[in-house]
Amino acid sequence: MHKILLVDDDHRIRNIYKMLLELEGFEVVDAGDWDAASEALLSCKDLDLVMLDIKMPGYSGDVIFDAVHLHNPKLRVIVSSIYPLEEQKRLILKADDYFDKSSGVETLLKKVKRLAREPVRGG
Repeated sequence: MHKILLVDDDHRIRNIYKMLLELEGFEVVDAGDWDAASEALLSCKDLDLVMLDIKMPGYSGDVIFDAVHLHNPKLRVIVSSIYPLEEQKRLILKADDYFDKSSGVETLLKKVKRLAREPVRGG
């Protein structure tokens, strides 16, 4: 089973995405802020993918993205935001993919399935 860390400060979004991903067979660890995200990174050694919101209270998505890659440079990240894709790419340059939350869950599932199941980078 593939494991995803879902980082988003919107509780409603986390619940919807978590339910959707679990129905697709993924194990989901969710985090609503920096503290929960960093705790999950340290305690979950078998993560396959991180879904990361950009606009978060405290530490923004770009800071959390940097922390993810310091922790594990091979871990894939999908930026998930209300910002248009070009803005997401400008704000977080090296993410593996980007998702505009208005694009619909089918688009999200395609991206998650593709990245979570690809062989690990450099592995």
